[in-house]
Amino acid sequence: MLNPKYETTPEQGTRDKAARGKGEKNARAQYLAAVRSSALGKISNAVLRTAAKYREVGISCFPLSLTALSLVPNFFLFALCPTFARAVSTPQPDIAGDWQLSWDDEFNTGTSTDLAGWSYDLGNGSSQGITGWGNNEDEYYTNSSTNVNVANGDLNIVATPQTITSSGYTTHYTSARIKTPSLFDQTYGVIEFRAELPAGKGLWPAVWMMPENSSYGGWPTSGEIDMTEAQGSSPSFVQGSLHSGTSSNTEDNQTGYYEPSGFNPTTGFHTYDLVWTNGSPGSFKWYVDGHLYETQTGGWVVPSGQASEAPFNQPFYLLINLAMGGNYGGSDSGSTGGTLAIDYVRTYSNMLGDTNSDGVVNTTDLATITKNLGKKISGGYTVGDFNDDGYVNQDDLALYQLGLSEQSKLLYTAPEPGMLAIGLAPLILWRRKRS
Repeated sequence: MLNPKYETTPEQGTRDKAARGKGEKNARAQYLAAVRSSALGKISNAVLRTAAKYREVGISCFPLSLTALSLVPNFFLFALCPTFARAVSTPQPDIAGDWQLSWDDEFNTGTSTDLAGWSYDLGNGSSQGITGWGNNEDEYYTNSSTNVNVANGDLNIVATPQTITSSGYTTHYTSARIKTPSLFDQTYGVIEFRAELPAGKGLWPAVWMMPENSSYGGWPTSGEIDMTEAQGSSPSFVQGSLHSGTSSNTEDNQTGYYEPSGFNPTTGFHTYDLVWTNGSPGSFKWYVDGHLYETQTGGWVVPSGQASEAPFNQPFYLLINLAMGGNYGGSDSGSTGGTLAIDYVRTYSNMLGDTNSDGVVNTTDLATITKNLGKKISGGYTVGDFNDDGYVNQDDLALYQLGLSEQSKLLYTAPEPGMLAIGLAPLILWRRKRS
């Protein structure tokens, strides 16, 4: 089943998002209330609440009203509708695999100074020791609502002309760069976002990832993952890249381009996916609107003495920014700036209980849950809040145990024919009685 976002045109999706977001939240609230009143008990409720956080559960599988759901035992819900038996908020339909939402930001609420789950890079890079952000860039990053805001269900990062001289370095634009270190990181899985990129001279939008701990040393030894970047002056392509190497002078760049005839990332919203797979050496696949355009399997510079998947076997955090000029953006002389609009960012892993998306449920995940037990948190799945209720508690421990024992397959697998027949039996008998 497709996510509702893919059942409309990009333009319709943009117009309807604010209303849809409010409706989805109300629907999920009603559904959760129904689930909590069911008869299967605390663990069953926790499992179903986990399923309910995925956007379509109980809303589009069968023409049953949410009121009716409260009258149907959970047992029958699993039997009646395959949607209840798998994680249904999935990446683009063409991205194969059983995926569970691990973290997301829908940008339905928030302000420039209240983007929960994100922090800011500020200035021109001089305070970080990389003036011009290492690329001779022409922007000064701020956290002003002029440069970063949430409106109409989108995150907007805006580059606007303004000359600032700081630490002897002059820039001619202000913009924004937000990131998630110490707030969210992931190893392996799917990272997806939907965006409309800006067109214009010198504009350089990017969604990318950097290592949380730089386990193998400074850039580029510990790697860099570029999900998507583009040149506003040439709005006919996007590219995805990996950076590795032993020093900035020996940096290795693996890249690919998506540039089919007629493609323009600046005239509407498109969905971008990165599939990052564990292995020896592991692999990366880049997609636009479900179309695979690049695969990298090894070939990067492995840090001395490390396994073939290094440096891409450690947690990476997210960054979103809109740069101006520099080594990639090109001349920005006379540019009026532009806006990078992000509809959502979502990440996926493939196992319940796997807090760090390393492909296994183990004592590392238990340690994460235990550390946060009893806390009110933000950050969801990655800190152990599997049922998305804002707390790490006994329900989450129960869900961890389910994942550990592989009982979480209930969330992935369509019902057996016998279960389907048992679930349908009460409705068949009720129909016969009425006739």
